[in-house]
Amino acid sequence: MFGLGCFSDIKNEIADIPDVATRESRIWSFANLCQFGRWTFHTFKSLFHEREILLFASLQVVAIAIGYYVWVQLLGWIPREVWDSEEALSNIALNVGLLGWSFLVVGLVSLPAAIFSGCIGASHFLKRQGCPSDTASCLRLVMPRAWSLWIFCWVDGWFTVMQILDRLPRRHRGGNRALSELLYYAWKLGTAGMLPSILNGKNLILAGKESILLIRTRPQEVMLLRGGYSLVCWFVGIAAYAGAAFVLWHNPEVFERDDYVRAAYMLAGIPALLSVAVIQLFLRPVFILGSCQLYTEHMVTGELPETLKTRPNAGMSALAVFGLLLFVLVGIFLYREPLGLNAILEVRKAPPSAAVSFKEPGARSPNNVSPAVVPVLAVKKVLDCASPEIRITGSQIEEVCP
Repeated sequence: MFGLGCFSDIKNEIADIPDVATRESRIWSFANLCQFGRWTFHTFKSLFHEREILLFASLQVVAIAIGYYVWVQLLGWIPREVWDSEEALSNIALNVGLLGWSFLVVGLVSLPAAIFSGCIGASHFLKRQGCPSDTASCLRLVMPRAWSLWIFCWVDGWFTVMQILDRLPRRHRGGNRALSELLYYAWKLGTAGMLPSILNGKNLILAGKESILLIRTRPQEVMLLRGGYSLVCWFVGIAAYAGAAFVLWHNPEVFERDDYVRAAYMLAGIPALLSVAVIQLFLRPVFILGSCQLYTEHMVTGELPETLKTRPNAGMSALAVFGLLLFVLVGIFLYREPLGLNAILEVRKAPPSAAVSFKEPGARSPNNVSPAVVPVLAVKKVLDCASPEIRITGSQIEEVCP
């Protein structure tokens, strides 16, 4: 329906390009860093003329922060005994619940992030057309492409989240880590031109093809831009991990709480969101404007289309679906217990086996009802001898001296 099949081919097709498959390590090259520095210099000059870019970048940070807070709430609904039990690893319902909640939250965050990222790129196209790139004009250009931008950012965001989780330290790691990193790097390279192509009026399928064509025709420039951006993001990410470890190390009381997992993620989220702010405010605009510049230089053969003539209400259906998903999330948040979510998040334990209880002679069960199912063994007073022997007679345990 939306051309989702194009996503399954991009990673593999880009990974087969010789420059990508054999030079993946170039992401760490000094040339990438220098080239990204040049892009940064030109972008910062644009920031002084188009102040709305900082507004759109700031709104992305707000959307991500709200999404992170909402996602962490699920961790607080899971009882502590679940986290402390190894049975939680094999609880299929628990894992499916976490996965579904994460996918829903990523999808909800993706729409505002897609719109605001598109607005940053729209400022480039408006400027190239000689139109004012104010906030209203950027939104008029972006909203008709809301569906395509949302789906693309949702898929891209999900791949990014899964790759970040895969990079976390684990006791048992399956699969080929090098292949996973190569495919992720190929995905990021292959989609470098999708956002400007969508803004230029292409659907998801055509945008994917144009993005692949861009990396095939200009691999050097795209790899320098994407590699430099990834390199700097790696440095910021390492600083975020170090900051999270530092904060948790100096607040050990967090792990004594019943909801220690949620509390730990909330505390570690402070340096994580600071790193997100640095990326979204200073690095992400550089990459978006740089990719738009490469697209217009090498992919646009004629004049850009009259994009502002597109019906502004063409993206209202995307907002309606977003509102519906938001309604579902709020409903789950407020009515999780009647919906049975709390029961799903519990550890599934085997029914307790019959156990033998020990009571004093003459002891009665509650409400003066004698137990009929579990046998009662009465224990006589321990004898005062060096090494008494234990003897069971009927319903009594006796200790006798030899």
